[in-house]
Amino acid sequence: MSRQPALILLLCGALTLTAVARQQDPPRPQEQQPSAPLPQPRPPVFRAGAHYVRVDAYPTEKGHIVEGLTKDDFEIYEDGKPQAIESAEFVTFDTWTPEAERKNPRTQQDAYDLAADPTWRIFVIVLDPSAYNFQGRHYMRAPLHEFIERNLGPKDLFGLLTTESEWNDLVLGQTTTTADAIIDSREWIYPRNTYDDRYAAYYDCGLSWLIGRKRLDDTYTLFEGLVRLLGLVRQERKSIVFVANTLAHPGPVKQMPSTLGMPNLPKIGVTSGGRIGEIARGDRIGGAASSGFCNSERMRLANMDFDERFRDLLKAARQGNVAFYPVSPLGLQTIPFKPTGGADLSAYYAMQRSADSLMTLASETDGIAIVNTNDLTGGMRRVANDVRAYYVLGYYTTNTKWDGRIRSIKVKLKPKLNTIRARRQYLAPTLAEIAALSNPAATRPSTPPSAEETALAALSRDHPTTPFVPFASRAGSQLSIVLEIPASASPWPTGTEIMAMAESADGELLGSAREVMKSGGRVAIVRVPIASGQPPAYGMLRVKADGMIFTDRVAVPPASPLLGDAIAFRNGTPTAVLSCRHNDVVHLEWPVLGPLDTREVRLLDRHGKPLPVPLQLEEKDADGSPRLVTDVPLAPLGRGDYLVELRVGSKTITDRKLIAVRVN
Repeated sequence: MSRQPALILLLCGALTLTAVARQQDPPRPQEQQPSAPLPQPRPPVFRAGAHYVRVDAYPTEKGHIVEGLTKDDFEIYEDGKPQAIESAEFVTFDTWTPEAERKNPRTQQDAYDLAADPTWRIFVIVLDPSAYNFQGRHYMRAPLHEFIERNLGPKDLFGLLTTESEWNDLVLGQTTTTADAIIDSREWIYPRNTYDDRYAAYYDCGLSWLIGRKRLDDTYTLFEGLVRLLGLVRQERKSIVFVANTLAHPGPVKQMPSTLGMPNLPKIGVTSGGRIGEIARGDRIGGAASSGFCNSERMRLANMDFDERFRDLLKAARQGNVAFYPVSPLGLQTIPFKPTGGADLSAYYAMQRSADSLMTLASETDGIAIVNTNDLTGGMRRVANDVRAYYVLGYYTTNTKWDGRIRSIKVKLKPKLNTIRARRQYLAPTLAEIAALSNPAATRPSTPPSAEETALAALSRDHPTTPFVPFASRAGSQLSIVLEIPASASPWPTGTEIMAMAESADGELLGSAREVMKSGGRVAIVRVPIASGQPPAYGMLRVKADGMIFTDRVAVPPASPLLGDAIAFRNGTPTAVLSCRHNDVVHLEWPVLGPLDTREVRLLDRHGKPLPVPLQLEEKDADGSPRLVTDVPLAPLGRGDYLVELRVGSKTITDRKLIAVRVN
């Protein structure tokens, strides 16, 4: 199904809103990459100029879904006007699937295709580290395990994020191994340091008093992106399980501190003149601590109205049919008392406001709030049971004004005509969408991503919900595949078997190789000889560890006459994704395939603009083959994404290679 221009504009508009909200921010890990797979929304169905609307409905009696109903048992009203129901399908879900029978979709586009089917359920679990801490982990760990292992069935897809993630980090799947590792991670046990290096630029600016609002800004941006993304997947319900103590929504700051309180500690690194020395404020590569950034962030965050964003989030969730299920690890709370005696009413009211925000989030999106209860396991079962079965009703709207406006929906059950819980709203198509969908042959293909966007998209492979991250590098008749597991997972045990195969675009096997891990580790390289002259298009991987089998497929970049693809090393160890810290050392090697007349290496920002950080390029022999190598200093770089560009030439042939580096 081709993506229609009008719907692309809708998606691009959603991405633009995210970009505008973050245009003053230093880049965060896992930023949206243009080539990341996105769901293709189902186009509206037309009959005689009518738009087909699907509505999920939940008629219940004594807490259980009423079965055996037909379309004649329902009535649907759109903006108060009755509609003729065309179909009514009863959908029910099984619970519990053995881990051995759970399978992740091969690609995320495959996951979106499954999710578009209303006979599949979608759950996204979001953990707030301020709630899922030492105490929160103690109370929530077992309920979360039971939820994903016992209550999710063979036709459920779920993803796991934290409020420190980006919305496009979402990976929908079925296996629980990686999610279990995150839920069980001991990182949650240890209290976080007061200083958070993710917000180094804000400390530099003396804006530590705004870091709480910055975290809240990131949380809202995450949910806004998730709601838009899930709204594109399908019309039927999608569920977000939010483990948190509150979702605050304060208004603008009424009184700001009189001074910025800039720290006096000097920073040493590469200055804008390219020399080692003290970095003055505003001279930090990437602009993380520039005076313009400091001033704009101070005004942006202080003046941000989170109460308005909260209302907008509820509105968007209703339009996208996304239900929130907040779960508070605090459990049953009592009235706090002051140390000197007597009830602490201010603390009590603050506690009530926190719970109220979660209950409002649930009630306004037709979810359930699991708050003020110590039975968190039972609460998570209620979440799973809430969408255990439902009816999918369909009708052709009688309103043919294609104005792109919100239309309200009410579903009533005969004979008493009581309103039942169902989808509340939908967004009518526009005239442009109608024209595009009525004439798909006239649609134009979307603009292909630039070389910079393609390189940066590789960073999106680094997320904690995959068993390993692969990277393929071809040089002549050899395909090198690097495999790396996320830091949140345990190292591979001794004896782990890795089978790698090179395939053509037609699926022909061009070569294979096998490696066995001699000691536990996180990274491995498998070198596959290619016997045929046909270029490989994919590298197929099969990893067997601890009796479990993981498979993946990675695309191989097109062949180049002058250079092979870079092999990257972080602190001397090969890596599939260059997601680094300031004290890491990055080493890059490009295999040389032919004589070179010119060569140049530069450091660029994420938009492709050169940065004043000199890089040295050398040619060395490695295993009898020449390679161009360079080391990239990370100490002078601000937090964000960068590009290393290598340009080479030979007579009339030129080649350009880009590799992305992320500084966390």
